[in-house]
Amino acid sequence: MLYALCFKAQSNLVRTVGIEILNSSLDKSRIQVVKSARTLLSEMHNLKYDIPDKLSSYKIIQRDIIVRSLCAAVTNAEMAIEHLRRHGYDNNEINLISFDNTITHLRHVIKENGGMDD
Repeated sequence: MLYALCFKAQSNLVRTVGIEILNSSLDKSRIQVVKSARTLLSEMHNLKYDIPDKLSSYKIIQRDIIVRSLCAAVTNAEMAIEHLRRHGYDNNEINLISFDNTITHLRHVIKENGGMDD
């Protein structure tokens, strides 16, 4: 259970940085937004490498916590990335293609572990 809660905390950090980008990218300097985006990318990479592709060795409740947290983090990160693209941040400052590759992998993990129950 501890692993699931640690992963949930890590996912919450991704969500928090994503929300920060969505809420303040027009009010902050470009340098601050780029720093936030790099933090988001770093945390997304951490999620990618920290979570196994298959969670079959975990109890159902742990799997659910991990998958739900991951789904919320990925969805929020996707919105932040789209926001960055709309505001012209897809250039040498931030490699948004790296985000796309990481999100594709994390979406695969979500799908492989049952996705989200509605």
